[in-house]
Amino acid sequence: MNAILQCLCSVSPLVEYFLSGKYITALKKDCSEVTTAFAYLMTDMWLGDSDCVSPEIFLSAVGSLYPAFLKKTQQDAQEFLIYVLNELHEALKKHCRRRVNEKRTGQSCCRKVPAQETSIITRLFEGQLSYSITCLKCESCTHKNEVFTILSLPIPSDYECSLQDCLQCFFQQDTLTWSNQIYCSFCEIKQEAAVRTTISKVPKIIVFHFKRFDIQGTVKRKLRTDIHYPLTNLDLTPYICPVFRKHPMYNLCAVVLYHLQRKIKKHHIKL
Repeated sequence: MNAILQCLCSVSPLVEYFLSGKYITALKKDCSEVTTAFAYLMTDMWLGDSDCVSPEIFLSAVGSLYPAFLKKTQQDAQEFLIYVLNELHEALKKHCRRRVNEKRTGQSCCRKVPAQETSIITRLFEGQLSYSITCLKCESCTHKNEVFTILSLPIPSDYECSLQDCLQCFFQQDTLTWSNQIYCSFCEIKQEAAVRTTISKVPKIIVFHFKRFDIQGTVKRKLRTDIHYPLTNLDLTPYICPVFRKHPMYNLCAVVLYHLQRKIKKHHIKL
């Protein structure tokens, strides 16, 4: 918990949003406990007089919804981050309708699309993956989009690799065969297919999670691979949908490390 909270408190746009009080106008009263406790905690961390701050009130608010986090046992940092981001989004979200321009012969018009739920969380952390699925029998192609806030990356090596190696492994074209075949609406039966994944919407802040466990059959193995990552100018251009014109560069904001020492498991943060 401490590691994740320190990470979130190093995200400048999120800090500014809460310290400025902007969250108050968006806050929903029926689900405000966690968000209010988070705002107070962030204020204490940045503006308080104490050298150290206790997250006890925030932990109590989270624990009332997710009792597992109240137990004095090690919990998964990624799961805690997902819960916190979800609670903040639910408390701060608002509905908005987008207008999409459509060009027709001799005129231009706008049409409304279904309402979306947006919040400071979606504006900062939400991205979108686009899947291009090609039937290997009839070569018909379909597309599917999926929203994400965290990308869980495979680790391709047992010894050492780079973040780019993990990204290449995640975005490499995959072939679905045997039990993984998908239904082709053109062939009207299940067929083998090729799936290519790209990023169709890049988030302002991208969160990576490394899959540290390798599961083969009934055997689960912990990977201790060293992963090298750049501190500045991470370029995601090779993985972005070609029609997407923006190609942002990312700088490292925070890292959560998993450390095992003397049978005591701890999460540490390195900024």
